[in-house]
Amino acid sequence: MKNMTFDMSQDDMIPYFMWDYGFTIREIKAVLSGSDEQEKLQMMGKILRDARYADVWKFFSLQEFLKYRERLVPFTGRMRGFWEFMHKKWVQYHLIDHVGNTNIDAE
Repeated sequence: MKNMTFDMSQDDMIPYFMWDYGFTIREIKAVLSGSDEQEKLQMMGKILRDARYADVWKFFSLQEFLKYRERLVPFTGRMRGFWEFMHKKWVQYHLIDHVGNTNIDAE
C-alpha cells in the first residue's frame, strides 16, 4: 500500500481520510471528474464524512456541493448534521440563497 498523507497536493499518495479504501488523490480526482454520477456521489460523501473541512474544498467546490446536496445526504453518515448546520448558516448569513445560489465569488 502507498504511504498516506495530509498534503492534498501529493497526487500519488493516499489521503489520510482514504486509509480504508486506498484511493490516491489522483484516483479521487478522476472519480470526481468522471461521468459516473453515482460513483461521484459516493466519493463526495466519503470526503464529506471523513476529510477535514478545509480539505473538502480541495476536491470540489461549494457550487458542486450545492448541486448535489440533496442527493449526498445518504452518503454523509455521522456528518449529516454538520453539513445541514453549515448549509443553514450559509443561508442565514446570505452566503447562499435558499435555493443554493452562491453569493461567494468563485476562486
